[in-house]
Amino acid sequence: IYGYRVHCHCLSKAALDMFGSEAFASLPLEAPWVEASKARGVAALQGGAHPKVLHAICSVGPGAPYCFEVQAINCQGASAPSPRSDLVRTPSARPSACRGVVARRTGPGEVCLSWQPPAESGGLPIASYLVTSTPKLSAGGGGDGGEEGEAEACCTSVSAEGQNAHWVRHSVSRLQPGVEYAFRVCALSGCGRGEEAEAPWTVRIPDE
Repeated sequence: IYGYRVHCHCLSKAALDMFGSEAFASLPLEAPWVEASKARGVAALQGGAHPKVLHAICSVGPGAPYCFEVQAINCQGASAPSPRSDLVRTPSARPSACRGVVARRTGPGEVCLSWQPPAESGGLPIASYLVTSTPKLSAGGGGDGGEEGEAEACCTSVSAEGQNAHWVRHSVSRLQPGVEYAFRVCALSGCGRGEEAEAPWTVRIPDE
């Protein structure tokens, strides 16, 4: 044996929704990307009377379902592909940052935030969003020296259920008059908390 050719197939969500994970063995597969592993120098795990070749597959996407086929290669050519492996789902990643965060004042002590969901969910659905409103301390109100700073932030959880697929909206109320606020948003999934995205400008609540 000169080496092995590993066929790596990523199954689409549409195919799994249509046929189910139980029937993936009969699904028609698109052309795979291939990784070749030389037989010499590859670690072998002795299992019973038959050694097993170990090979790590790289460059797979997070939270995606894959199956694999292997061909053996010698001087005569390549063997027929092996039976497909069991369906394997790669570990998920945390979501990327939300996009296009916009904050605008809509009423007394109220600001409406809107943003787009992350471009990459990390392979798991977005469960909720965390909205953080941070009051900015104006000059003279930031303690010794009168420097600008930040006071204690307030965090609000916003469910992703029922939200528009392209734009998410949430209103933050009971903001203090005469205070300037900065706003940040991040997405949360079963894999954890994503990167924060900040509105490009602050909003000042007018004095009553």
